[in-house]
Amino acid sequence: MFWGKMISLFTGTRDGATMNTTESGTLTDPTEGTGLSAPFRAKEVSQAATQAAIEAGREMPSSGFSDQKQLPLMPPREQVFKFGPADNATVFRALFAGAVYDSESPQDVSLLPSILHQVNIAPFTMGRINDSVLDINDFVTASCICSLRLRQPEGRQQQFLQEMLTLYLPKDPTASEQEARAELQRILDDTNNLRDQVWFTDAYRSAAQAAESNQAVRDIIGYWEGSKKEWNTNVTLQQKLQFVSTMALFIPEQGRQRVLNSVLLCIISFALWGEISQVKLSRLQQNLAPIMKGISEQLTRADIILTWRNFAHLVDDSNVAEVFRRWLLFIPVPTRRLRVCLAQAADSELMSLDVIAMALHKHPTFPWYKVMRMYPQEWKNAVMALKLVGSNPIYGFRSYLPQLRSTRYKSFSYICGKLLIECGDKSWSDYCRFQEDKRYKDIIDTLIREYISAQEGPDLDEDPSGDLLPLVKNSPAKPGTVTHGRSGCDQNRPPVGSMTLNLLFLVCVLLISASREGF
Repeated sequence: MFWGKMISLFTGTRDGATMNTTESGTLTDPTEGTGLSAPFRAKEVSQAATQAAIEAGREMPSSGFSDQKQLPLMPPREQVFKFGPADNATVFRALFAGAVYDSESPQDVSLLPSILHQVNIAPFTMGRINDSVLDINDFVTASCICSLRLRQPEGRQQQFLQEMLTLYLPKDPTASEQEARAELQRILDDTNNLRDQVWFTDAYRSAAQAAESNQAVRDIIGYWEGSKKEWNTNVTLQQKLQFVSTMALFIPEQGRQRVLNSVLLCIISFALWGEISQVKLSRLQQNLAPIMKGISEQLTRADIILTWRNFAHLVDDSNVAEVFRRWLLFIPVPTRRLRVCLAQAADSELMSLDVIAMALHKHPTFPWYKVMRMYPQEWKNAVMALKLVGSNPIYGFRSYLPQLRSTRYKSFSYICGKLLIECGDKSWSDYCRFQEDKRYKDIIDTLIREYISAQEGPDLDEDPSGDLLPLVKNSPAKPGTVTHGRSGCDQNRPPVGSMTLNLLFLVCVLLISASREGF
């Protein structure tokens, strides 16, 4: 569809660290030496961020979801997506005013005013919100708060999207700082609701076990009276939010990663243009399960269709690259694997061209001239398609693509796909569009086998004539022009052998001179 050059444009990785402590009060792994299963390990949260999470009143530093800090973003223009549907004030204004549907049978979902953007209490301080440096534990904390605030499961995802993925909200759905703090106080003071939450019960049990060997955790556990299941006296709002944020660290990994479902939903909906059958969705979930366990099974066909219907008209090939770039920063899986899964689900026309471009890029010394001679028309078609797409990774969002149909270069694409697979890229093994050409099967297999064998030694198969012929066009050694004798206009030209010796002598002099000067 549009994934031709995504792999080079959209990347994002995260380095994690487990929690450690020293005698000075820094957190350590509380499961060390206790025989616990280590639910306390939070690989996504940096050591510095974790320490700040248990220190009341301090703003949490964070590495965010990627290795580099995200730059501040400018507000999007009206009716134009800049960084995704969650960043568009116009869309959200309409979203709050009307009904949102979350299932095959439409069901109203009411969103409440955003509070985490305005509460200005760690970890949700204005500085961290504006600089987009919230980390995965902050996302989990926000998800916990949304679960406390909304009883309906279908509304929590939309509320979470509003709280954590929007940068510029209209004033109407955003509370003031005073209102935000009052609402957060009301939410956290509802202890009956808090102790009824499954995530809280499990996390508190794990935290209590960890507190036996960790003073820092024990101090925070002290904000809550376990026997009475309520807050202790004189616990501040800041300490309550700190308590919830620390509980989020003890939620099992599978539960923590579920907060990424909203981002994955947006990516899949846009990548597939909101069109996917239940059979293809099941196949996509199966392919994503090994890399996004606990997330992909939450996807529903209704959500995918709904997201596209709500936001597709605001995205085109001029701005969708920025949308995906933004979303993919939050996805902790190899971008290429996700791209291939989506391409297989979409059965995309442009994936065949993507395979060709990738093979040419990764294996420039493959004897492509032989492929060109076997399939001259397909070669021309592919070259034309590559020129049309150019460097635009989202060209597939255009509505009319007759010259990019995969049938115009299907055999060429098959060779490229087979080459990638044989060279170790198994992610293409199940791609259904590859069609074997039985006419040249033996030749193709031989070309690929000999190419792979030659990679361990010198390249003896490359045809350099295409590059060398222009270079020797005006050479004095052209046949019929220069001989070792002298005739005609060449009477004053030195013999070729003498020219070669003179050039070698000059090169030696230059090398000696350079070595003396210390180059």
